[in-house]
Amino acid sequence: MSKVALVLNGLVMTMICVRSLASPESFLGEYGVHLSSATALAEARSIHGGGFGALALLAWLGLFRADFRVTGLRVAAFVMLGLAAGRLVGVVVDGATDSVTWTATVVELVLGGLAVVALRRESVSASAAG
Repeated sequence: MSKVALVLNGLVMTMICVRSLASPESFLGEYGVHLSSATALAEARSIHGGGFGALALLAWLGLFRADFRVTGLRVAAFVMLGLAAGRLVGVVVDGATDSVTWTATVVELVLGGLAVVALRRESVSASAAG
């Protein structure tokens, strides 16, 4: 379960990183965000590209190194569930009920939920071994 959660989260975070670094206007344009200056492009590359690249690295390290497994799962759980929570605030406050918002929210809830389930299993396994 841990490997599945880390692979899926790592893939999504890597995809966000690569798409944001390569073409932030195209990636964020899918969400109706328009970047109007070099500073805005740099900011999008930093947050979405660099930030998600670092998060993806932690997920991949968790997959390939046992000493990073729990860290990778925690990162995946907190980030994905945090993103979903933020989107749900946008639904309530801003009325963002388009299909892009709902699809992203469901994906984030599933990925974050997988990480939580994997963390619980890791905890049970550690308790049984210890």
